Amino acid sequence: MPVRSKSLNTLVIGIGQCGSNIADTFAELGFKAIAINTAEGDLRLLSNIPNNRRIVIGRDRFHGGGVGGNPSNGRTAMENDLDKVLDVIEEVNHNIELVIIPYATGGGTGSGGAPVLIEKLTEKFSDSLIIPLAVLPLPEDGATTIVNSAYSLSKLVKLDTSCIFLADNDWIRRSDMPIDETYDRINKSMAKYFDDILYLSSKEVVSNKKGDVLDRGDVINLLSAGAYGTFGYAKSKNKEVALEALLDKALSPSGLYADLDIRLANAFGLICRGPSNALRASTIFNKIREMVLKLENKSAYIRRGVYPNDSLQNVEILTIFTGVTRSPRIQEIIRQGKLAYEEIINAKQKRVEETLLADEFDLDAVYSRKPKAISIKEEIVEELPTVHKIDLDTIEILDKFENRIIIQDRTIGRIGDVYIVKGEYFCELCNSKDCKHIEFVSNMN
Repeated sequence: MPVRSKSLNTLVIGIGQCGSNIADTFAELGFKAIAINTAEGDLRLLSNIPNNRRIVIGRDRFHGGGVGGNPSNGRTAMENDLDKVLDVIEEVNHNIELVIIPYATGGGTGSGGAPVLIEKLTEKFSDSLIIPLAVLPLPEDGATTIVNSAYSLSKLVKLDTSCIFLADNDWIRRSDMPIDETYDRINKSMAKYFDDILYLSSKEVVSNKKGDVLDRGDVINLLSAGAYGTFGYAKSKNKEVALEALLDKALSPSGLYADLDIRLANAFGLICRGPSNALRASTIFNKIREMVLKLENKSAYIRRGVYPNDSLQNVEILTIFTGVTRSPRIQEIIRQGKLAYEEIINAKQKRVEETLLADEFDLDAVYSRKPKAISIKEEIVEELPTVHKIDLDTIEILDKFENRIIIQDRTIGRIGDVYIVKGEYFCELCNSKDCKHIEFVSNMN
């Protein structure tokens, strides 16, 4: 595939399996790209990113086998190996102007690790555009995936990024292709659209075309409008095209790659390409005018680029909306995430309560034919607590809630919960009411 010139010096950093696959697609189009994952096997499957730019994080703890969809482990892996990641970025960084970070919000490595790296990038490359490309999960992906996504997005929106681009896997519902091909198409589409706007705004194109074009400054303004952003797209099957219908699709929810309330956009761009006789100015300008009238921000940044080319067999419409402050899909993920989180915690608490209740039964006493003899000595001697050897350097409290405490035990390389139910502690890691983790937590409290 030919590599095209680009208006901005760009680096793509994919995190996790999904993010690395998207970054690999960008690399195929000539982008500088890095892939980061806790699963070494997934990195081996990449085709276009050089081996020295494939980074395994968390190897000491997770041994290159992934984090099992746990964002806490993904966060820890990125935090522990952040310096190693930044060293590779520095080797690639030669006046980088745009950094795109694709990752799946519902996974483990990406969901937990991406916000850590993105926060550091916004500090280290404050003069560059920092664009997270957040891939949203399907509702059918399960409760923990939705919780992961809500967690990751809640971290992401607090960071000082240029704009958070969204790609929703719910788009799969519109496709009749096999599911693996559909995921691949989403990956390729995101890479293609960024490649399109960066190529069409490059000196190679702008210096050789008169009329309506996007230039480098336009792209910078579109990508730095803040809040959420996404692409819209429509393409004709041949030269015989209903231009108005294509424009309607690219400007409507059916053509967008994420559910955004585009009336709230602070920036909007439109690119039209195709045979010159199919790109009628009146139709294009009327549709832009209709879109502008729908925008609540009447001073929104609006740009268009029209690129007639009689060698093309199709008409393509690409739209870009940024600075959108509301996403119904994000709101739904947060709502579902909270409900799913409560259901998971309640289910765990129920199991803990049942365990505690079962521990209260003395089955020997129930089934014995003889009454249990209790000596006076047994009644008056105080029960001595079990003493556990605690290494304060290996156990850490990561977070506290009303009825549970998240801890990390570096000795066994695990993160888990200590629950507090009816005044009693229960350790999920040890499946016990009496262990070193409980003693550590009770002492710290």
